[in-house]
Amino acid sequence: MPLLELQPDAVAHVYAKSIFQMAKDAGGPAMVQQVLDELKAVVDLGRADRQFGEFLGSRIIPEKDKHAVLKKVFEGKLAPLSLHFLMVLNDKGRLPRITSMVGALDELVQEEFGRVEVDVQTAVALGADQAGALRDRLSRALGREVIMHSKVDPSIIGGVRLQLGDTLIDASVSTQLRRVRDQFEQSGLPKVRAIAGKLA
Repeated sequence: MPLLELQPDAVAHVYAKSIFQMAKDAGGPAMVQQVLDELKAVVDLGRADRQFGEFLGSRIIPEKDKHAVLKKVFEGKLAPLSLHFLMVLNDKGRLPRITSMVGALDELVQEEFGRVEVDVQTAVALGADQAGALRDRLSRALGREVIMHSKVDPSIIGGVRLQLGDTLIDASVSTQLRRVRDQFEQSGLPKVRAIAGKLA
């Protein structure tokens, strides 16, 4: 069974608050960030590696077997708190829902530290100066520190497409051209046909 891609729910938020507080008590914001980064890396590995993703998502493999594998693979490579969290999820039979748990933790960290993650799509890669200027503009507009994830999508032709959580701000050239085409088809094309009919 592949890794489940689930949105954070009430249970996920309970687990996220627990590990957040434990990390904060253990080492403050730096430890919170480290635990979040490490758990995100585990999730990313599960998404990139099908076999590992199926291992995390499996409800057939006994918890004790998963426990042994997690310990062997991650002990000494993750912070003890990160590994402890994985073990708790496994022992409670919630490891297949790890994406939901880590998503909830990410939301909590961003909110607590006044950050917001923004996915930025452009037709070509942004230079360091361009990326910095865009990040500064977004930070001023949102009133929060922006963590920007840049992606290149040549199909948008130009402009920019921003994704903030569930909100999409699409200022791409491809979308503007599509709107012009749609408007022309809805209003301009009938007018052209009417004029052509009169001239016929």
